[in-house]
Amino acid sequence: MKHINREVGSLLTRIIEKREKFIRAGDHKDDLLGLLLKSNLNEVEVNKNSDGGMSMADVIEECKLFYFAGQETTANLLTWTMIVLSMHNEWQEKAREETISVNVPDSMHEERDEAGRYESSSRGATVHAIAHCA
Repeated sequence: MKHINREVGSLLTRIIEKREKFIRAGDHKDDLLGLLLKSNLNEVEVNKNSDGGMSMADVIEECKLFYFAGQETTANLLTWTMIVLSMHNEWQEKAREETISVNVPDSMHEERDEAGRYESSSRGATVHAIAHCA
């Protein structure tokens, strides 16, 4: 377990250092890690020392926390979705039929527009509704 912790810490350190370098160069991504690092670097600059912001160990622990919290939340959401679908067979059947029909080659369905989107707005509507209501 200690070996895994060291390896994950090492991987995250490299990712964080690389992202900090990009942020200092003005290339900022608006994802969770980018926002955390930009905020932390701004805090350090305001206080003119490293005591004003989070340490590398703190940032690594935050990354781990967000990863595992997200993984648990997603697993709970998928489990709950399966339970509700098992209670509503008509929705389960509609979602199954829709999934099968959407996975048929494009030549058997309506055309895509220039951006690659399907012209029909109803494709995937049931699965979309299930995913967004869960």
